[in-house]
Amino acid sequence: MRAVRTKLVILFLAVGFSSAAILFAYRYLRKEYIPQRQAIEEIEEFYEEPPAPPDPGLRQFAKAVSLLKSGEEQAARAEMLQIMAVYPESLRTPMSKRILTELNLDRLLSRRPMPGKLDYLVQRGDALAAIAREHHTTLAFLRLVNGVSSYNIHPGDRFVLYPMEFEVEVSLSEQTLTLNKDGIFFAEFRIADVAVPKGLRIPTKMQVSASSAWRGEEKVGFSDADYGTAAKWVQLKRPGSPVGLVLATADQKERLGAGLFFDPGTMEELFAIMRDGLIVSISG
Repeated sequence: MRAVRTKLVILFLAVGFSSAAILFAYRYLRKEYIPQRQAIEEIEEFYEEPPAPPDPGLRQFAKAVSLLKSGEEQAARAEMLQIMAVYPESLRTPMSKRILTELNLDRLLSRRPMPGKLDYLVQRGDALAAIAREHHTTLAFLRLVNGVSSYNIHPGDRFVLYPMEFEVEVSLSEQTLTLNKDGIFFAEFRIADVAVPKGLRIPTKMQVSASSAWRGEEKVGFSDADYGTAAKWVQLKRPGSPVGLVLATADQKERLGAGLFFDPGTMEELFAIMRDGLIVSISG
């Protein structure tokens, strides 16, 4: 589904409309729905408005889209990262972030190869939780990417692993959670709702302390049949402080009161990425 969304975004971007076609549609609609005199007045006002300044990222963005269409994904990534770095005010920067997010998560949350991924061969005496912990990844990632649904593993099993070594930045004002990898943009997630707990001073740095799944008031274990559809929480703590913060789906707000709330699809992705110990920087 994520790959389909990516293709739709690229297709949408590749489609353009000529100014002549827009003017034709404009005149046609106005003729049908409002008096002709009003339409003429509005068209005159339209042409009196000063033209918008040129978008400095437009040409480079068009190049990135062309590269994507021809299958040159890595080169397209480089172009969009440059747009973000050189032209942060460009109207193409938000779309570049969106496309990069889709491309990067497509690779990360699948068995597709990408720099940093490991092919792990299970040895006698290995335990699933220990494998996740030692390789800085999550049980949710192992489940999502490798189809593991219990702690029962056997020598000779092979798992795709990826160390979740991201810099995580939360902007409360923009309602975004951003992942950077070695200082380079990786993905951005939209926060649906924000409710900061009392006593939490912003800005601050917090740490992922635990992840859990819930069915109503009951905690759901990794091997339980309901684990895949259970509500997911990621808990953040600041060392030495009793005040915490929870990442959860928006339907959990009434129960939790305070937290950062996401749509279900986004929360499933974050649940696979936010490993214990990950540092989260939070700004206002």
